[in-house]
Amino acid sequence: MASGAGTLRSIAAGLRLGRWRALVHGAWQLLVTTKRRHGWRGLFARLRRHAFRWPGILRALAHTARADAPAIDRGADARHALPPPRLHPELGGPAEIIDAAVSVVIPVLNGGIELELLIRRLLDQRGVRSIEVVVVDSGSTDGSVQRAREAGARVIELAPQDFSHSHARNLGADHAGGDHLLFMVQDAYPIGELWVHGLLRYLLDHREQGVVAASCAEYCRSDSDAMYDCMIDTHYRYLGCRDRDRVGAHVGDDHTSLRTMGQLSDVACILPRELFQRFRYRGKYAEDMDLGIRLIQAGHRIAMLASVKVIHSHRRPAWYFLKRAFVDVVFLVDLFDDFDVPPCTSIDGLVTGMRVVAEHAGRWCADLAALPDGAAIGEVLGGWIAAAHRWALVPAGGELASLGDPRVQDFVEQLWRAAPPMRGAAPSAQHTAQARRFVEEFIGRIDHFNRFASPLYDGADHRLRAEFAAAVRIAFASAVGATLAHWHLERRAAATDDPERRWSQQVFDQLTAGV
Repeated sequence: MASGAGTLRSIAAGLRLGRWRALVHGAWQLLVTTKRRHGWRGLFARLRRHAFRWPGILRALAHTARADAPAIDRGADARHALPPPRLHPELGGPAEIIDAAVSVVIPVLNGGIELELLIRRLLDQRGVRSIEVVVVDSGSTDGSVQRAREAGARVIELAPQDFSHSHARNLGADHAGGDHLLFMVQDAYPIGELWVHGLLRYLLDHREQGVVAASCAEYCRSDSDAMYDCMIDTHYRYLGCRDRDRVGAHVGDDHTSLRTMGQLSDVACILPRELFQRFRYRGKYAEDMDLGIRLIQAGHRIAMLASVKVIHSHRRPAWYFLKRAFVDVVFLVDLFDDFDVPPCTSIDGLVTGMRVVAEHAGRWCADLAALPDGAAIGEVLGGWIAAAHRWALVPAGGELASLGDPRVQDFVEQLWRAAPPMRGAAPSAQHTAQARRFVEEFIGRIDHFNRFASPLYDGADHRLRAEFAAAVRIAFASAVGATLAHWHLERRAAATDDPERRWSQQVFDQLTAGV
C-alpha cells in the first residue's frame, strides 16, 4: 500500500505542475502501440495481465512526465522548471580542460580500417587532461591488432574461446589507468573533438544529483538501412531521450520501470573507474542494461543523453534479427519475473503461421522490387498490410519465393519439415489461433515500420524499394525469433523426455550460438 500511495503522490505532484498532458499522452501511446502490435484481443489480454502491475507502470509514466515535459510557470512552482536543453559541446565555444584521465575500452574482433579511424579520433579529443585507448582483441585475423597498436592504442589479446561481452570489458578495465572509463564498440564514431569532454562534463555537472554514469543516443550512419533507423527512433523514444537528456532513477522494480530508467549503452558509457570496479559487468548478454539496473537499485542515478550523440548503426541480414529477437526475449524473461510471455498453444499452428507469412512476404519482396519509380511505396505496403488480416491460414505449399536471406529461408523450411504432423487433418481451434497470432505479430512489426518510414519518403526509387523489401524480411525474421522464444520458454517446464522440449532445446542451441 505504501508503494501505491507513493505512486499516487508522485502523479499528483506531476499534475500540480501542469504535466497531466504528458502523463495522459504516455498512457495513450502505450495503449495505441500495444493495439497496433497485438490487435484488440492482444490489447485486452495484456490489460488483464497488467492489472496488478499498475503502480510500477504509472511510476514509469509519471517519471517520464517529470523528466520530459516542460513545467508551466505558476509562481512558486516555477522553480521546478527544467533547465534549457544542453548544447552539443562543439556549439558551446572553447572548452575548459577537465583535470581527469579517461581510458576508452573497446572490445574488438576484425575491426577493419574503421578501427584505426576511431582510435585516432579518440586520441585527438580535446578538453580532458589525457586519453588512452585500450583495445581488447579476441582473435582478429584482419590485422586489427597491429593496426590498433600503430594508431596508438594499448592492445590486450584475449583467446576467442574466452570471450564474452562482460569478460572482455572487465579485462580492459583492469588494464586501464584512467580516472574514468569510457566503454565503446568498434564501429561507433565520436562527433567532433569535444565529444569525450561533453560526456564527462555532464557527469561531473550532475554528480551532486547522484548521477554516476552516462550513455548517449545514436545518430545512424548515412549507409544505415531504414529498419535500423526505425528501431533507433523507437528505442530512444521508449527510453525518453530521443530529443533531450534524461536521468534515470529507481522508481519501481517492475520490468517497465527498470528497463526505461536503468538503461545504459555500451555504444558509449562513461563512469568513474573506482565505481565500475565495485559493480563490474556480468553475464554473457545485455551486460550494459544489467549494470544500469544494478546502479539505480543501489540508489545511484544514470543519464541517457541527447545533447551528446555518437554515430553508430549497422546493416545486418535478417538472420541476425531472427537470432537477436530470440535471445532478447529469453534474456528479458530470465531477468524480469513480470515480463509478459504470450502462450504458445500449438507449435504446429505457429509454424503454419510462419509458412503462410513466408509465402506472402516472399511475394511482397518481389512486388516491391517491381514497383515503378515514383510509386507511393508506403501506400502500397499499407494496402498489403490491411489485407494481411484476412489471409487464409492454409499454406499453399511448394517452393517458397525468395526471402532474400538463405539462412532464414532454410531455417523456416527446417521448421516446416520438423513440425508435428497436422497437415491433412482439420486444424484445431488452438492451431488456428496460434497461426493467427503469428500473422498478427508480423503485421504489427511491419506496420510499425511503415508508419515510421512512409512520411519520410515521397516516392520509390531503387534504393527505397530495396530498403522496404529488407524491412519486410527483418520484420518476418524478428517475429519468428520472438515467437519461437515464447514456445521455448513454455516448453522448459515440460518433462525432460518430452519430444517438444528436446526440439525446443535444439532450436535454442542453434539460435543462441555465437550471440
